[in-house]
Amino acid sequence: MPERIGKILRVNTDRTAEVVTDRTGACGGCQDTHGCRSCLSDSGNKMVSTVLNHPGADPGDVVVIHQKASSLWTGAFLLYLVPVFGLIIGAAIGSDMTAGDGVDDSTWAVIFGFCGLALGFLITFLIARSPGGRERFMPQIIRIVEHAESPVQSSQIPESTGRAACCGP
Repeated sequence: MPERIGKILRVNTDRTAEVVTDRTGACGGCQDTHGCRSCLSDSGNKMVSTVLNHPGADPGDVVVIHQKASSLWTGAFLLYLVPVFGLIIGAAIGSDMTAGDGVDDSTWAVIFGFCGLALGFLITFLIARSPGGRERFMPQIIRIVEHAESPVQSSQIPESTGRAACCGP
């Protein structure tokens, strides 16, 4: 994920913050790094994300957030492929079941497939909620671009900010 510019809405007690960013990625679409303000304008196309707040940004601060590509790929692997592998392995085990109970092996394949899928999601959930999982997979604030003049209310998504730095320092 490339660096994105956002504005802090709320700071949580667990060293995280809620940040509003532009959903369309307007800040990556042109080369204007000093005059652009499109990502913080009130276009109605906003996304609120929870990010790690190691620099200690305050509500209203304009910040740069980043997520390592490796953690993005690892997270995608965990979210998509581990449950699918569980489904396939479970279905394969279920199709090999030849119990003398009169149940078709495709029925066992479906039952074991769903069990494998559920187990895959459980493994993904446990890894993501592990002590190091949050630090590994969550985007984080890497620098504060502009400090707020006055804190924003925690429930507000910012209106047009006019002079706020959007696409870089």
